[in-house]
Amino acid sequence: MNRLTIIIAVFALLGCSAALDAKVIIPEERTLVVDPGEGYYINTGDIDTSSGIFMENFTIFGETGKADAVVFTPYDDILKMLSKESFLDIMSVALMIEATKEAQETGNWTTSSYYGAPVVVHNMTFTSGTLEGSDGYLAVWHAGGDSYIMLLSMLDSNTTSQIIRTARIV
Repeated sequence: MNRLTIIIAVFALLGCSAALDAKVIIPEERTLVVDPGEGYYINTGDIDTSSGIFMENFTIFGETGKADAVVFTPYDDILKMLSKESFLDIMSVALMIEATKEAQETGNWTTSSYYGAPVVVHNMTFTSGTLEGSDGYLAVWHAGGDSYIMLLSMLDSNTTSQIIRTARIV
């Protein structure tokens, strides 16, 4: 066997055994579609990827107030194993636990998402913090694909319902 053949064989073996792989998370740009009605505009906010969930903040502004929304998509392997319903239940409970630290639920009502699924909207009266003395609505729902929306609306119930009925990720 000549030297060139031996060298090629060694490099071929090293090349096969030296291959490395690593998981890489690459966010995919998609579009938030929402139609709250005439006279509203939307601003994008911060992006957070620190908790196994990709989150981006949005604010919908109108003449009578605003609504803050967080679009979130789990990318952690454990979270992705959960069914959409289980993940949504966990996020709903977490939202209410956090909200009741500064607010009291005074009632709730149901509307439908863009996809026809029921969405429970919680009427909240804020008792402390920066929103003390204010009333608002909290909701979380599946927004298409592997994304969800969490909403804190200081707008009226009709506009809040319109946001929930039309918001989706495409």
